[in-house]
Amino acid sequence: HPAVKNYDLRSYVRMIMCGAAPLSHEVNQQLFELLPDAHIGQAYGAGQLIPGTIARAVKLDGSLAGYDEAGELYIKTPSVALGYANNTEATRETFIDGLVNTPFVLAVNPDSLHQVKGFQVAPAELEGCILDHEDVSAACVVGVPDDYSGEVPLAFVVLTTDAVRRITETPSSAETIKTSIMQHVADNKVSYKHLAGGVEITKFPDDYSLSTDRSAESFPTPHP
Repeated sequence: HPAVKNYDLRSYVRMIMCGAAPLSHEVNQQLFELLPDAHIGQAYGAGQLIPGTIARAVKLDGSLAGYDEAGELYIKTPSVALGYANNTEATRETFIDGLVNTPFVLAVNPDSLHQVKGFQVAPAELEGCILDHEDVSAACVVGVPDDYSGEVPLAFVVLTTDAVRRITETPSSAETIKTSIMQHVADNKVSYKHLAGGVEITKFPDDYSLSTDRSAESFPTPHP
């Protein structure tokens, strides 16, 4: 926020933790320049489990989901409640074998990275690059199958208000913006990280979280 530059926070801020969505290298660098003595870290609600945490991906039939199979997330941590006070029915529906039945559907991926021509590509790295484009306000990169490369990156983007206005006035400018985003990534990343899967303009669901769902099927139908 621009107002941060009006204050000297170096003697007050000792640690910054970012959660829910990845912290891009560019934003991390800006924080470091403002607060060189602070410890800057990232924490996510999905990924490798911390000690004391138990998680299961359970299919609709009650069996455990395997790798790349969708299932509801059941989780137990030392801080999870024991149940609902004075509501036995809600407790029985939500807490099963001591685990909480969350509303999230996930698939377990061994490494959470995309493989493009044998190279590992981290979605968060490309998302950080895409967010530097002047027309983009939010981005999510997923891997889509490709006969030659195995997988290629596809970017779903939410445009800024100004970009949406330009498309409303001149619909053909949507393709120009998509091309510009692809070129921006090509200018800043090695070839196997280019957006060979393309760019789709969309609107993320209000309850969407990058930390829990990176499947192409989770997005609304793209529009030009």
